[in-house]
Amino acid sequence: MKRTFSGVSVTGGIRAGLAAAGLVIAMGFSAPLLAQGYPNKLVRIVVPFPAGSVTETFTRLIGENMEATLGQKVLTEARAGAGTEIGTKYVIGQPGDGYTLLLATPSLAIKSAQSKPPFDGRKDLLPVGQFNNSPLFVFVNASLPVKTGKELVDYARANPGKLNMVNYGVGTLGHLMGELLVYKAGAKVVSVPFNGAVNAAVALAQGNGDFGFNVMSPMKALIQQGKVRVLATSTVDRDPTEPDVPSMTEAGVPNFNVASWSGFMVPAGTPRDVIQKLNAAVGASIKTPAVRTHFQRVGIGLSGDISTPEQFGAVINTTVDDFAKLIRDAKIEFD
Repeated sequence: MKRTFSGVSVTGGIRAGLAAAGLVIAMGFSAPLLAQGYPNKLVRIVVPFPAGSVTETFTRLIGENMEATLGQKVLTEARAGAGTEIGTKYVIGQPGDGYTLLLATPSLAIKSAQSKPPFDGRKDLLPVGQFNNSPLFVFVNASLPVKTGKELVDYARANPGKLNMVNYGVGTLGHLMGELLVYKAGAKVVSVPFNGAVNAAVALAQGNGDFGFNVMSPMKALIQQGKVRVLATSTVDRDPTEPDVPSMTEAGVPNFNVASWSGFMVPAGTPRDVIQKLNAAVGASIKTPAVRTHFQRVGIGLSGDISTPEQFGAVINTTVDDFAKLIRDAKIEFD
């Protein structure tokens, strides 16, 4: 498997396998402890995004449908702030007993890739499994005189420092995708963060920004109202959930291929057999009609099955490496 990020080809197979092995060995994942009677109390999932957000909503639904497999109540709680740092640090500080999970997205890799990272998701947490991989979309305020990705890049290059790029939090994937786009264009824009995808969508529609990357669900009504336009996916291929939206390549921006992903992680030290039980519970949950229907309705791709912990660990490692290169090359600041 091969994918491109920031103009750099990253080949799976050997590299991903070695990365996963390094992650597993470094965290003591190869020496599991027996977890007799797990779970015997409430299990919590922490979402480092605002309550009521797209991410918090689908995580809560997955958690509710994990209960049949685990035999215990699963509570989802939002702990947003600092571009996912607050919620992530909270989970890192919890015991490694399987009773506290983190909903992880590429924001975890972005934070871990910084020159002075607030945490290292590859050491402080263990992967449970990945269940989603789908693109974001680039949107513009309807007043901006551009109709394609190439026109946006050309306009940004011709108007240095005049465009405001909205994102749903400093250090989130939406932020880094925008930074990647302008870096490739050789342009300069002003980055304007908001707390969550919905707030970023509203800001763009109200003219408090000119363009930005976001998920589709909070944008659909705004598109219908003629307040924003969608230009392209964030990947080289069209998204099956939005087949009428051109890919980034079709929109005139080659070699831009960045997808979002979602999965669960637990604090370092969590026994392997507990992680396997959680993996099985999530896998069963995402196969339920309620979960699959919800993901289809909000336009987010859902995997047919959850990945193994090792596979998810390889994805995290590779994503950290990719973002570290972008941050270094583009000299991105997070203050």
